[in-house]
Amino acid sequence: MNAKEPTTVHDLEEIRCPNAHCSHHGKAEAEGGKFWLNQRTGKENIIIYKCAHCRKCFSERRGTVLFESRLPSKEVEAIIQHLREGCGLRRTARLTGHSRTTVSRYAHLAGLHAKAVHEQTVRGLECKELQVDEKWSFVGKKRN
Repeated sequence: MNAKEPTTVHDLEEIRCPNAHCSHHGKAEAEGGKFWLNQRTGKENIIIYKCAHCRKCFSERRGTVLFESRLPSKEVEAIIQHLREGCGLRRTARLTGHSRTTVSRYAHLAGLHAKAVHEQTVRGLECKELQVDEKWSFVGKKRN
């Protein structure tokens, strides 16, 4: 995404008020929630929405790894991509040009986000049959 190119406005069906004290907390527009685009901020034109009921503002990045991120999204994606490919923290830090603590912080955030997505997605599974693959397909002993 180019810094000059604005991000797209999300489908309002996906937007919900994150304020737990709001009377319309977690409700979509069809359920009585009402939101408007309050402003765009930063070099990446991040959208800030405002709840019409409680007047609280929240970012389009809420609930993602990029929430409260100060790095451009392309750099965060590069860090996570290197980690996903199996690079260690130090190597990822060298390849992306960021400090080891920054890489560690985004690795931790990505792990927490992946865990939350997994726990929300994988629920109530009834497995009738499981196939467990071993890491090594063949283990044998040489004969002398």
